[in-house]
Amino acid sequence: MARRNRRLRSSEEKRESRSRWLNRLILAPTRWLLLSALGVGLGFGAYRLVVFVRTSPVLTVRSIEVRGTINCRTESLLRAGQLQEGMNIFSVDSAAVAKKLRAHSWIRRAHVSRVVPDRIVVEVEEYVPVALINLEGLYYLDAEGEVFKRLQPGEALDLPILTGISREAYHADPERARRRILEALGTLERLKKQSCLAGRRVAEIHLDELTGLTVLLDPGALALRFGPGDLGNRLQLSCRVLDEIGRRRLKVHTVMLNHEHRPGWATVQLEAYAAEPKLPSKKASDQGER
Repeated sequence: MARRNRRLRSSEEKRESRSRWLNRLILAPTRWLLLSALGVGLGFGAYRLVVFVRTSPVLTVRSIEVRGTINCRTESLLRAGQLQEGMNIFSVDSAAVAKKLRAHSWIRRAHVSRVVPDRIVVEVEEYVPVALINLEGLYYLDAEGEVFKRLQPGEALDLPILTGISREAYHADPERARRRILEALGTLERLKKQSCLAGRRVAEIHLDELTGLTVLLDPGALALRFGPGDLGNRLQLSCRVLDEIGRRRLKVHTVMLNHEHRPGWATVQLEAYAAEPKLPSKKASDQGER
């Protein structure tokens, strides 16, 4: 058999072969081990950092600042948000706490921020009540007609009461009920701007499907019956009537402005006069003369 012809490798090729074997057997595993060790070190360092952040007394909440409260008590707000001093500041989830605060009956908007190392700032916007509405119980109304909270014992806010919308009607057609509420609140704002009502306050606004709008003023429980539809000139007419009532010093319990066919007319119902004392009879008088 013929011998194979073999080319002798040069010294350079031998060095390259040894280098490749060295890289496979030693350098590549070493690099892998170093990278693994670095990853483990970084992971352990991150773990230790998290432990430090979560447990360090330096990062303990020492102050909770609450801004924007008017009617809502700070203690009630902190309970709702499950906030208290002594918590780790990084254990406070700002978004989750703000969501809990917005579930509070007085709160419209809420924002919570962490001020490292030891302070929490809570900023809230409360609902502003402008009236109460009777829905088989008194509830607060804001200027946008939203019913947001039931009146609780001890909450003594001097607000007008809106009546005439039943609870069933409110839940059956909330959009229509809201329109009627906004109509009543608009009337309330117009009444507040009338100079003829100086010294009086709106105690009640009653809405009726048939008879329309009636406003009860205090003091004196004076009823202004405006009737259905837009007030139009009836508001100015009511002021002229009230001015005349004041000038004459009359005691009036009802002013009716709901004359459909005579829009410039008003009917005034006076309070009943006290019964006059009885005069002595002629016979008793004659006996007295004797």
